[in-house]
Parts: sequence; structure tokens; C-alpha cells
Amino acid sequence: MDQKKLIQFLAFWAVNAIVLIVSSWLFNVPASLAALSSGLILTVVNYLVPQALKKADIKVKNENLLGPIYLGVNTAVVWVLKRLAFFTGLGISSIFFVIITAIILTVSQWAVAQATGAMGKKS
Repeated sequence: MDQKKLIQFLAFWAVNAIVLIVSSWLFNVPASLAALSSGLILTVVNYLVPQALKKADIKVKNENLLGPIYLGVNTAVVWVLKRLAFFTGLGISSIFFVIITAIILTVSQWAVAQATGAMGKKS
């Protein structure tokens, strides 16, 4: 992994962890290092999405479709993390808060991708 990709990965991880900590605070759930581990899991899954799309031979011709794809991935991962609260410590109480958290994560990840150049020119 080159240095630019490492910085992008760490930036995504930091933003994911911060959003999870803030959502824990907003939804009255105790925040801890569990948000960091959940943020890492979320970052790894999001990092694997382009490779999974390529392996499944799914071509996204319109870049605007990436938002809903990542929103779906974020919703699924946050829901799984919520269901595994005994392990992850992310105790979000309802699917409504899962969806709100996923929306905030998707917007935050898009902002980081724009800032770090992760969504730059295609090779």
C-alpha cells in the first residue's frame, strides 16, 4: 500500500470513528474505544467495496450511483455492528438511528474522498 492510499485509509478510519462516537453521544450510548474498532471494521468494508464490485463484474457507469451503493453498504455494516454490540460496543437502539448514522457516514466519507483525492481521476 503506497503512502497516499495509507493516508486515505487512515482519514476514512478517523472520520468513521468520529461519526460513530458522535452518534453514540447523540443517541445516548456510552462512547468508548469500541467506536474505534467499529470505525476500523466499517473502513475495511468500505475499502473493499470497489474490489467487490469489480469481482462481481458490476460496472457503475454513473458516478452518482456510488452514493446509494455506499449508503446501502454503510446501512448494512452499521446494522451488523449494532447487532453485534456485545463485541463491537456499538449499541444503537433502533433501525431509524442506524439509517441516520449511515447517512451521516456516507456524507462524511464523500467529503473525505473529495478532500483526499480518493475519488480522483480514473486510471
